[in-house]
Amino acid sequence: TIVPDKVTNFHEASIAMRHTLNLCILLANQRSFVRNSYTLRFCLIEHLFIRVIPLPLPVTHPDRETKCFWHAQDIRYETQADILRLLNMLSRHFATASLSVKITRSGDAVRMLVFACIATLCDASLRKIATDIPSQASLHYSGRALGPIKPFGFDMANFAEESEYLKFSSPESATARTQVLDYFNQLKKIIPNDHWLFNFDKTNEVSIADRRFIDQLCLQMGFKRGQEPQYITGFDDIIVDHYPEIIFFRDIVFMFKLVMVPTSDKLPDLLPWTPSDAVLKWSCDEKSYEVTGFNKKLDCIQNIQTTIEEAQVQQVTKRKGLISRFMRYVGISTKQLRSIPSQANPSILLGERVDTEDDILHIRNLPDFDGTLGAKDCELMLQYLTAPYLRIPLLLHFFSYELRLKALRNHELQEVLDAAMFEPGQFQEDQVKVCPVEVPANDRNHLCTATGLLFNEILLSPNIILKSIQIMLERVIDMDTGKYSELSESILYVVRLAVRVEGYLLFLIENNKFHKSNSNNKFN
Repeated sequence: TIVPDKVTNFHEASIAMRHTLNLCILLANQRSFVRNSYTLRFCLIEHLFIRVIPLPLPVTHPDRETKCFWHAQDIRYETQADILRLLNMLSRHFATASLSVKITRSGDAVRMLVFACIATLCDASLRKIATDIPSQASLHYSGRALGPIKPFGFDMANFAEESEYLKFSSPESATARTQVLDYFNQLKKIIPNDHWLFNFDKTNEVSIADRRFIDQLCLQMGFKRGQEPQYITGFDDIIVDHYPEIIFFRDIVFMFKLVMVPTSDKLPDLLPWTPSDAVLKWSCDEKSYEVTGFNKKLDCIQNIQTTIEEAQVQQVTKRKGLISRFMRYVGISTKQLRSIPSQANPSILLGERVDTEDDILHIRNLPDFDGTLGAKDCELMLQYLTAPYLRIPLLLHFFSYELRLKALRNHELQEVLDAAMFEPGQFQEDQVKVCPVEVPANDRNHLCTATGLLFNEILLSPNIILKSIQIMLERVIDMDTGKYSELSESILYVVRLAVRVEGYLLFLIENNKFHKSNSNNKFN
């Protein structure tokens, strides 16, 4: 591929994005002749932003001055403007590709994570001050313009909570999620609460921060004040003509928040879209925005009054209700979740709320997963799922027995084990955990992890999971009869699971080698 394996400066990042954009344009124009054009573009852009271009380090990171070129290296305005434009163009192509293919749980995770990475890079680029002629938009956004001003930023909405239940099968995805959350958590320490821009997930109204940001630009450059909504939407294009980075930033943040809406009715229909369909058209009145794209009026407002997990359980419970089933039977559609909810949640599997092991004991009708698990084993597995911090070693040991290993031919059980293994769980914001002083603890902060549950197990207690996977591999090999059979699904799944865990192990080994060999090198 002409896309490099890594980049270490702004020029290389720009070249990598330019090559990717050219390939995406070619694949888009030849989609009638090239098979899987949308999937190829989806995977190419995922590779670029998760594996090739490094994410910026947080503002409080001790190595930021030497290890993060997004902060430490100088940049000229034309390079900065080009990077922001390329980010915007690639976000359109990624929106086109990701909204034109049927999304699985892994696909939904990648879609949300890639938009989060693009938004993070856009924030870091806009916050950078050019060495030749700085953009006034960058000076005001970073809080470094003249006058008594403070920096601006945008809120990540529910990304931290949403990403707890996303399925990250690759270690690069899990670490990218950690870097994004760490970057924005540290930004909260320097940005006032009334300086968060583009709160599209909460309201369509023009916020005080939006007005303040544009008003500062007007005051600095002498533009007419009091027309902030018209300037932001481009209805009056006098500001965005001079500072196009504002509309690039606006559109990227909007698309990032759009892919986090809880129900699929707010997303564009599943159709073979083109990049021109992904261009957002903005209009406004005195108080609110109106956005159109993909031949539809788009809205990012989430209206979630509970936690993401509770909302998923409520939605699943409603869909299993008599009225909801009758409505679907007669052809009346009901709101559907954006993607399949976490299968590692026992409440989702049972269709009713369960929180503890005792709650499982009172369930009358347990699922049998097409007859592959007995009631006793199913009850035991569901009880393990009520303890997320311990579920990985418990479930791997559970499925290492031969009879239960054969049950993994069932695709629902495969989804359960995948979710338990590769969903990262609650993010640890603080560097040091505080040990609870009472049992049970008032919260679950002491059970959070920085990079996900699987990394946590491999680093702190690898023997159980590695031994269990080894036993599972040895036993599925014995099941192989030399021809395809019902048990072949179990064999293929266990091999795939082992390869994915091996990927996490190799990632940690390479990471350790990197830190040992490049401790004094810059921007590697």
